Amino acid sequence: MTGLSFAPDLASLTLEDIPAAVALSRSFDWPHRSEDWALMLRMGQGVKHEKDGQLLGTAMWWSLGVGITTLGMVIVSKTSQGQGIGRQLIDRVLSTQDGTTVRLIGTEAGLSLYQKKGFQKAGLICQYQGIAQAVDAPASRVHFAGSYVLPQLQAFDRDMTGLSRDEVLRVLVTASDVAVVTGADGSVVGYALCRRFGHGRVIGPVVSVDDATAKALLSAFIDRYQGHFMRCDTPSDSALAPWLVKRGLLKVDEGVSMQRGDFAPSNVFALASQALG
Repeated sequence: MTGLSFAPDLASLTLEDIPAAVALSRSFDWPHRSEDWALMLRMGQGVKHEKDGQLLGTAMWWSLGVGITTLGMVIVSKTSQGQGIGRQLIDRVLSTQDGTTVRLIGTEAGLSLYQKKGFQKAGLICQYQGIAQAVDAPASRVHFAGSYVLPQLQAFDRDMTGLSRDEVLRVLVTASDVAVVTGADGSVVGYALCRRFGHGRVIGPVVSVDDATAKALLSAFIDRYQGHFMRCDTPSDSALAPWLVKRGLLKVDEGVSMQRGDFAPSNVFALASQALG
């Protein structure tokens, strides 16, 4: 991130900050590895609050097309909470987003602050994780692909979600396994990415034309990595919730989907991450 000026104690988050950022997130039992922080920084921008050489807080944001931004990785050290650092970080991000719809996944503890900043509740996101158990026969219509399908995935994602996250997908594809379902005419009707994250692997995003296709894509990855720790973050009203439990991924947490501005994405069955949406 370049060209932005910051108040005292605020500065751009850079790759050099990753070791301290990992320590900060682990103090809250977040599973992010240094590789996970680096991947997110490649796709977006970040700001930090630092005092006397110590990292006390972070916030990051990612562009999802003209007029849409997602906000995440808002963390303030336990010893520095209640000092207005979180508000300062969020204000800095929002100051760059005039006229932009901003989305985030927040905790119940953070709701009051976000609501004061104009965010409204938009739904719940449920976190499922556990040791994957393949109970379906692998879906024959799913095939694994390489980065050569990126242009088709980007076009399909724009059509299905209304977002323009070409750069996010470009980076994610370089770090992920790719599964695709195509229709009779060869066009993409669903895709899913699966990458190393935290204690194991995360499946997401999963974008498809219907529930059955989303389940087929997830089944392909669960079959491939059965016996391994996996995670999937899905909207609470998704048809995937009870289906995931039968495959060894139990609900362990939920976050509140919030946004400031108008936008209603559809056909997203699983998130790339709670930060990225």
